[in-house]
Amino acid sequence: MGRVGVSQAARLADVSETTIRSWERRGWLKAERLAPWGYASFAVEDVATVAAWLRQRQEETARLAVPPHVRRQEREEATRAYMDVRS
Repeated sequence: MGRVGVSQAARLADVSETTIRSWERRGWLKAERLAPWGYASFAVEDVATVAAWLRQRQEETARLAVPPHVRRQEREEATRAYMDVRS
């Protein structure tokens, strides 16, 4: 495929331009700098790969997240079980 600039990469990945620049600083995306101005260009495949990887991680994290009311119930049950053992 081709190469895209920061704004196009952000639209492709459905994130902000700041996020694209952050990915570059972290080393997740490799930018080619176009001389003499230094504009960044990114490989479309790289942007799509990083975006897909992060979406997958977010989905996995969301599945593992426990709603606050469930945590409260678990705490209450643990407290009751502890109190039963002590008496």
